[in-house]
Amino acid sequence: MKNLNGLPKIFFFFLSIVFFLKVSSVISYTGGQSNETVHYTVDQGLSSNIVNSICQDENGFIWFGTNEGLNRFDGYNIEVIKNPAPDSVRIKSDFLRQVIFYSKDKLFLAAQNGVYEFDSRKYSFGKIFLTHSRKFSVNRQTKRIYRMLKLRNGKLLISTSSSLFEYDHAKERAKDLLKENKYKVLREKTIKNLA
Repeated sequence: MKNLNGLPKIFFFFLSIVFFLKVSSVISYTGGQSNETVHYTVDQGLSSNIVNSICQDENGFIWFGTNEGLNRFDGYNIEVIKNPAPDSVRIKSDFLRQVIFYSKDKLFLAAQNGVYEFDSRKYSFGKIFLTHSRKFSVNRQTKRIYRMLKLRNGKLLISTSSSLFEYDHAKERAKDLLKENKYKVLREKTIKNLA
């Protein structure tokens, strides 16, 4: 067998077969479908063209937190969540920084003026208080909500312009981690991002 640039022809033959099999598997994996990107805007029903956060719940619904409120996408239609249930809390600002799927029918929303819980079954909002007293709402104590992170133990970390909170949904209690920081590990008062 004659070498081609120092390598046997049989090597190039096998390399060609492997390349052909890889290309065919990619084509069969996509099922011949085109990989088109579909853009959704206010023309298709979004409340705003500025989407700050996206999450998916266990039912497959896609939730968007926009500059103009909460939106739900079922794969076909976009629904703007505007009219909460009669017993629901009203969100004072439609600007949603983040939407997190928590469990079952619960979403947590980081709005400009506080943290809210949304029950997607009842279509109702509830306010999350980061202080022990329900008299003071989140916006007076913490100024601005930046990010939330769901921990493995089910608690939420909530970063604000004045502190970092750990929220226990089961107990409906929040702990100010900077205030209770015994070891002085956390020194910054403003934590803008959680990973």
